[in-house]
Amino acid sequence: MRIETVTFALGALLFILPGTALAQVKPAAPDLAKCGKYRLEEGDPELQRTKPLPVPAALRPAMAANRDFVAVTTLSGSTFCMISREWESISPPTLSADKRFLGFTWYGYEAGGYILVDRVGKGAQIDTGARPVPSPSGNRLASIEWSESGFGSLNGILVLGVEPTRLRELARLSDGLKMHDDWRIDRWVGDACFEVSAERWTEDRSAAKPQRERHAVRAGPKGWTFGAAGSACPKA
Repeated sequence: MRIETVTFALGALLFILPGTALAQVKPAAPDLAKCGKYRLEEGDPELQRTKPLPVPAALRPAMAANRDFVAVTTLSGSTFCMISREWESISPPTLSADKRFLGFTWYGYEAGGYILVDRVGKGAQIDTGARPVPSPSGNRLASIEWSESGFGSLNGILVLGVEPTRLRELARLSDGLKMHDDWRIDRWVGDACFEVSAERWTEDRSAAKPQRERHAVRAGPKGWTFGAAGSACPKA
């Protein structure tokens, strides 16, 4: 059966759904035995899921799972292990075009987020809340996730710097995001500014399509700031 490939272009970083063969990935498949055996501790939530999280066949050279762990092969050939007991289900994992990043949305009991695995070095993971959006150069990643319930893992804005040997957190912002719906990143302008927007919250949900309120998130001498409503990035 032929597997179709679907791609999403996100600036300089390309996330590929698992229809793409990983023939260019040299390291062996991850070794789940290196993750050990999970030992229950007092207060651990009960795991409803009875089976491992699904790993598409095309991603098995880079990813494996059992009931308690997800393992990912790093670019140097080691196995990076993540405890997966909080993740009741995940979206189909995706891999960046350069094979460095692997990511997926996860869902749990009144919780959720987006796991981004950096496969350089010994491997590292960060929960970005939602799929990150890269700047045009690929040197920055930004994500935004907010909900009134607060069940999301980020509930704010996250800005990361993509460095050769690691991801570095540049900013984590939350003030100004409350009382709006459907927050999203609209566009990056260079590496130092991106625009976000949300639907204005109103008690009358029967009205015409809500207007979107837009804000600019900028890097400055004192760090990254969330601009006032109506602010925008400089023209490219």
